[in-house]
Amino acid sequence: MTLTQTMPPATAPRAATPPPWRQIADKPGGGFLKCPTDWLLLPWGLYRAGRLDFFGLRTWCGLLELPERRGDRPPDQDVHYSIEELAHLLDVSRRAPVQTAVRSLEALGLVAWSMAAIAYLPTPAAVQPYRTLPGYQALQAQLHPWRTWVPVPRRLVRWLAREGNPGLWATAAGVLLRCLWSKQRQCVSGGRVAAAWIAEGFGLAKRTVQRRLDSLQEC
Repeated sequence: MTLTQTMPPATAPRAATPPPWRQIADKPGGGFLKCPTDWLLLPWGLYRAGRLDFFGLRTWCGLLELPERRGDRPPDQDVHYSIEELAHLLDVSRRAPVQTAVRSLEALGLVAWSMAAIAYLPTPAAVQPYRTLPGYQALQAQLHPWRTWVPVPRRLVRWLAREGNPGLWATAAGVLLRCLWSKQRQCVSGGRVAAAWIAEGFGLAKRTVQRRLDSLQEC
């Protein structure tokens, strides 16, 4: 199953406008998050290994969104992050599970949280052992060496934080890694991604991925 049309032969003349399988993506509401690939691969690898539960993965998405809400603030402007704001973003009424999830992410070395700052993968030495996870290595090996980050629509991050499930999270990540990139400060979308590739790389059943692809297309 592919999300886009079949690519033409390599001998086809270059088009003046992006070919049908590659399009300049319209800027979605809220814009894009510049997301290093490790921000997708490492948390999922820890989830597959049983080191992180899925609510922790949702919380990770929420933490990615919080700084983006502040926009381009002046350097001298104070920032305040709160568990209450994160809980509202996750659509959770109680503080306790959110606090527990943040502590789990901190203990794994994925994030450093304070009311004034959020840092992702703050200590490379702490997260280095996780790069030996089989699931992480298998996915990383299938990405181009220059594929170090992807532009992720912020509204997708918010949706996964509030309503995501493992199948949706992994399928969305697979599509982003294969079909979305930045070129000359523009987001370009297109390419080929098969349900089988996502299923194998993220450890899901193929039919689960196919259903989640249908859900994403309907959205």
